[in-house]
Amino acid sequence: MAITIVATPSLFSPALNDAIWQIATDRTDILYFQVVVYAADGVTVISKLKAQPTPALRQGAYVNLTQVLKNIVNTTISKNDVIIEEYDDVVSYKLSFTEYIYNVTSNTVSIGASATTSFVNTWNGQIPKIAMGDYDYTTLTATATSTPKFLTNKPTSVSKYWLSEYLYYLNNGRVTAALFTLNYSTGTVTKSFNIPLGKKSGRVNISPRSLVVADISLSNLISFNVCLMAGAVVASQTVTRYYNNVLADCHDKPVSIIWANDLGGTDSYLFKNPQEKVTVTSTTINTNSYAVNSAGFYAASNANIYQSSEIIIASDSTSEYTVVSDWLNNDEEAWLKASILGSKAVFVELTNGKLLPVKVTLTTVSIIGEYATVPNSLTLTYSTETGLNQTVKQAIANNQIVGQIGTSNPDIVLQTTDYEVVVGLNGQALI
Repeated sequence: MAITIVATPSLFSPALNDAIWQIATDRTDILYFQVVVYAADGVTVISKLKAQPTPALRQGAYVNLTQVLKNIVNTTISKNDVIIEEYDDVVSYKLSFTEYIYNVTSNTVSIGASATTSFVNTWNGQIPKIAMGDYDYTTLTATATSTPKFLTNKPTSVSKYWLSEYLYYLNNGRVTAALFTLNYSTGTVTKSFNIPLGKKSGRVNISPRSLVVADISLSNLISFNVCLMAGAVVASQTVTRYYNNVLADCHDKPVSIIWANDLGGTDSYLFKNPQEKVTVTSTTINTNSYAVNSAGFYAASNANIYQSSEIIIASDSTSEYTVVSDWLNNDEEAWLKASILGSKAVFVELTNGKLLPVKVTLTTVSIIGEYATVPNSLTLTYSTETGLNQTVKQAIANNQIVGQIGTSNPDIVLQTTDYEVVVGLNGQALI
């Protein structure tokens, strides 16, 4: 007697999609299968389930592990200037199946055959259901022969000094480095960053200000390409970003927003000009507005102050911010609107460089695309606590980045009546 593993998820499969395991047995007296999900050490039990035969599978069963797996995965989001970070976001697991047999004659249940699977991997991602039938894990995971994409659907775009951007990847023991090809007006330069541990997930920081920390010059930079390498062999698709180091209009205040995307990585975009609307909620109690005053009379006022019939015992304020994107081409519009509105974790970058979670309150948008009669943009609304400084600032002198508020060498920002004067470290006013 034996158990046959009929169907399994891919070697790397997204945890938020169906993770169906199907088994079969040659026994006709099967009552159910006990299913045990083991962690990567092969000992720790993640979950135990029962898989029962169905009318369509009288000598077999299936189990969908989505509800189990989605509770043990996460996407690591951190904010720093490190170019390469490796994570343990990919979870490896295996299953064991054990038959439980029903004996009609003795009315007893006994244990039958067992089978154990090989390890498979899952991460905090989701593939569109309509595309899952044709899913090939090598399109997202670096293997011995594949050149996968990074975990983003962001199209080629303009990268600005304000913007924080990270490229997440999946690695099945192949990648060893990330290669930057920097295209200057004076020529091309390459720079490589080692991926030393070879973990199954990680990210490449391509934020322009982080590249400066890594001694990459942005002076005269036109664009840069990023890919993963396996020794001297390209091990991923290439991402291209065009660099724009032109200081925005004095009245434009950039806001960097980062969010977790469906594929298990992060996306980001530089919105601008936040407008704040404050809503205050108060908790009150009603009371008698008449009391004995200082003159001994029962009256509505005391010492020339009228007494209130309602007392505020607590109040809380929430701010809803409205920001707007630049003009978007068709690809940018489709990506941005679908990606950020569907995200389960959205952050705004504060002036001090930290990330604050916010709740996107915009829930419906129209994707106009090629039928637009005017340039497309996205007006985004999100809510958080009141009184936060979220405008990301930079200073540029003679086409060179001088510094950023919130770093160890901050510039000085002088407030005027209608615009900001950013003073560089050399004392030059830069607006």
